[in-house]
Amino acid sequence: MSNTQTVREGIDFSETRRWSNRHQTVSQQLSGIFDIYNIDNDDKLSAYNAATENFKWLIGEAKSKGIRLHALGGGWSLTDVGMSRDYLVNTKQLRLIFSISKDRVVASYPGKAKGLRLIQCGNSITRLNRKLRESKRSIKTSGSSNGQTIAGALSTGTHGSAFKFGAIQEFVVGIHLVVGTSRHVWLERKSYPVTKPNFAKILGAELIRDDQLFNAALVSFGSFGFIHSVMIETDPLFLLEAHRVLLPFNNSFRKCLSTLDFSSLNLPHPHNNDNQLIHFEVVFNPNGDLKDAIVTVMYKRTFRKNYPHLEAETDEPGLGDGALSIIGRILDQLPARLTRPSINRSVASEFAEYGPKWGTVGEIFSSEKVRGKTLSAAMAIPLSEAENALEIALSTHSNHGELFPGIISLRYVKGSEATLAFTRFPQSKRIAVLEVDSIYSKENLNFLKKVWKQLDQSNIPYKVHWGKINNITKSRVNKMYGNNAIEQWTTARESLLEPATRNIFTNPFLEKAGLAT
Repeated sequence: MSNTQTVREGIDFSETRRWSNRHQTVSQQLSGIFDIYNIDNDDKLSAYNAATENFKWLIGEAKSKGIRLHALGGGWSLTDVGMSRDYLVNTKQLRLIFSISKDRVVASYPGKAKGLRLIQCGNSITRLNRKLRESKRSIKTSGSSNGQTIAGALSTGTHGSAFKFGAIQEFVVGIHLVVGTSRHVWLERKSYPVTKPNFAKILGAELIRDDQLFNAALVSFGSFGFIHSVMIETDPLFLLEAHRVLLPFNNSFRKCLSTLDFSSLNLPHPHNNDNQLIHFEVVFNPNGDLKDAIVTVMYKRTFRKNYPHLEAETDEPGLGDGALSIIGRILDQLPARLTRPSINRSVASEFAEYGPKWGTVGEIFSSEKVRGKTLSAAMAIPLSEAENALEIALSTHSNHGELFPGIISLRYVKGSEATLAFTRFPQSKRIAVLEVDSIYSKENLNFLKKVWKQLDQSNIPYKVHWGKINNITKSRVNKMYGNNAIEQWTTARESLLEPATRNIFTNPFLEKAGLAT
């Protein structure tokens, strides 16, 4: 950045002509970046409310000058979902966290006030894990990477791998949205009220309880205005017992892929005697012989202080590392000339068996390393189609005719209620997520396109992750979600933002998806 100037207390401006995301897959010309931060104040609530006023001011400036804005979080998305035609608003310095007193919570709320937290939008998942641990609390689930901000992870539908709980958005129960120069709202579900009206009042916000509006705003790509904060439900601090094992890729295993019936699998703990299994992930090396599947399982356990702590190594794989980190490390190990044996050795090294190993959510899912330009795509499909989708990906690889330095995997998650969550399939409570991960190149992108084509031709319903490499078009969004869901989402957006403000928060991605109204 250069020529940084303070344009208003709590807002700096920098002339920035080009911006790239963390994974180097998208880049854009910009007019500049606004950095918004909390004004130093002993009163945290006053500082928070001052930031609300600054969000409103930015909308006013954009409206008067006819420019577009988009909130910038961790820059973690691999697509242009977080881009803007004109200006980005860097929110990463907005990192306040509030506990909620009992007198702010409705009597009908089924949980406890001590488990609620108001999280300002710029908090990274890394920082959130650390701050929650200080009060012996934990987020309920996590994506495999933790470099995103809470608002960014929420807004693109980060799914994680908790097949009994769901994605990031499932633990969000309130959203503070700044939607105009004189309007900001506190949004909850009508079917699940959490706070008394006095809570919205201390924020100066308009209280809205509406299920359709809330579900639409959960996954909204930064196009519903500025998400200033979210209220989340947390769990008491717990441990994860993690194992990685190789299991024969036989008929019993294949059946499990589309049923999650673990009774015939030789898991570390017999499933009929242990119902605390919450994470099930299967990785395949398509360049190998496919005799075995690489299986990672995690069990939820009561927290104890004397567990064997993981030693953080700056260059070692974390237990919960996702493909973005793993592919990067494999690239580091590979010679300049890629060969099938060298790829197989590297994958075997990265996915060696282990267990049991123990850690909190923040310790297990601890990777935020980025190495080079990676290709990562995720397609959510109904559980019953998981085996068929996997077979399509593997057979497409065998017919591809070119070396594919990557992995193909399945993760499982409980379906979401969010209107445009890519893990939303109303007819299926459990969702399988087929993932294809490799080096970003023209050849590997071509392989991914072949997988999408084969899924289409086989009539397997799927939805693509908004924040990963995808094939989004208006017609595809219509096919994936249907007119009813799209109408609910666009109607919700129109009810919150007047036309001029909708234009401010419209970017090329939204237009490409046919969601700009």
